[in-house]
Amino acid sequence: MGREIRAAAGLKKVNLDLGGNSAVILEPDADLNAAVARIVQGGFGFSGQVCISVQRVYIHQSIARDFRGLVTTAAEKLRVGHPSEESTQIATLISEEAARRVEQWTSAAVQARAKLLTGGTQRRSTIVPGILADVPEQSTFMQHELFGPLAAVNSYGSLNEAIDRVNGTPYGLQAGIYTQHLKNAAAHVGRILSGGDDRACSLHMVRRRPNRKTSSVGSGRARPWLGHSGKDGGKQLGRSGRAGYLSRHRRTGRRPDDQIGLGYIQPGVQEAGDDADRPGIA
Repeated sequence: MGREIRAAAGLKKVNLDLGGNSAVILEPDADLNAAVARIVQGGFGFSGQVCISVQRVYIHQSIARDFRGLVTTAAEKLRVGHPSEESTQIATLISEEAARRVEQWTSAAVQARAKLLTGGTQRRSTIVPGILADVPEQSTFMQHELFGPLAAVNSYGSLNEAIDRVNGTPYGLQAGIYTQHLKNAAAHVGRILSGGDDRACSLHMVRRRPNRKTSSVGSGRARPWLGHSGKDGGKQLGRSGRAGYLSRHRRTGRRPDDQIGLGYIQPGVQEAGDDADRPGIA
């Protein structure tokens, strides 16, 4: 449907969000408690019905057992209830049909030798929050957007292996790395095909420091929001997002001090300046 809309738009600029299958990598030095809290929030918020919900988690084999225990316990503590109740953390999906699809994908993964650590059962339009382990990479669960309150946790041996698995789906909207060594992670960021364009990307590398706030590289008010595949085309926010809607012009005055130079100028509007809040001179 999205491709049909884009084809019908003609010369108009179109941004499409056609789904996501977000992944997180946990390096051996990751703060497990902090990672579990963020992953549970990112994977089960709104019952998993968010385009950037955490669906795949890749944990280094040296910490896999500990992480699985922590994230399973956290998932089991989530309160399933009616959407109108304030204490509810997991509510219904958009329809019973959607819940049935999620349960079918989960069952298919288990039949393919994945391990269901907790949850995953269907109650009419509700899915009990679940965690799966050792899910085959080519399964429907891993290759497509689940849009439900479950996450797969698979182990890896090397960071290169983990990145290859992150890149192994048709989606490329969001990803993250938990580590204490940002320099090491930064050296590999360019290989992760997720929301990235010339290092200005929506990928987060997160580390925890004692008695300090979380350090998040790649975030900020001007950070573009974009996709990196046929499923997630286009950009929003930041200068690169605005540039897609502007026309490139060159204006030269008669005197040297009149020269404006090459910049992004919105049709019909003259802009000047070069800051993060508006189009300016390149």
